[in-house]
Amino acid sequence: MTMLRWRMLQMLVLAPLMMGGISGAPLAAPAAMAGPGLLAADAAEQPAAAAPASSSSPAGFWMTEDHAWTVQISRCGSGYCGTIVGLGWSPRPDAVRTDLQNPNPEKRAATLCGLPVLGGFMPVLDTPGKWENGWIYDPETGKTYRSVLKLEGSDRLNLRGFVIMTLFGRSETLTRLSSPLSRCTNVPGIGTGIPATTSS
Repeated sequence: MTMLRWRMLQMLVLAPLMMGGISGAPLAAPAAMAGPGLLAADAAEQPAAAAPASSSSPAGFWMTEDHAWTVQISRCGSGYCGTIVGLGWSPRPDAVRTDLQNPNPEKRAATLCGLPVLGGFMPVLDTPGKWENGWIYDPETGKTYRSVLKLEGSDRLNLRGFVIMTLFGRSETLTRLSSPLSRCTNVPGIGTGIPATTSS
């Protein structure tokens, strides 16, 4: 069999599996990957008390590239997990925003502020500044992916989400903040997001 035909066969086998995390029903995940889009936000992971940010640790506040979310990453047992603590632009910054895209209808009333969106990240022993075996949840699509984290300097964190293997995935670089630009709240009538996109 030629190399070209072998690669075509590989893609035919992997394509249906890869599409499960891109469209349609999300992939089922093992209990260790339990995210809010799969097994509920009552997963066993609970963040520990916030510790001072370290240049060699992912703990701290991180903002997404589009400024849509600010996530606080904390120690959870021997690994790391993260929750939304800041929300970006919204046409109704006074409205409480909820997890409307969650594949489980019973969980769509969960508020985005405080929602667990990543967890299970364990250190790679022979690679300082890298964590693997984690999961990430995308509230915009309601899908959960496997993930790895890698520090790029002290203030940039590369987050890669994938379905089967890291080769077939997408990366985003998070920027470290000293605190959220606008800390969200779940009190109705009080601003839960910034009224306009902040540029930096």
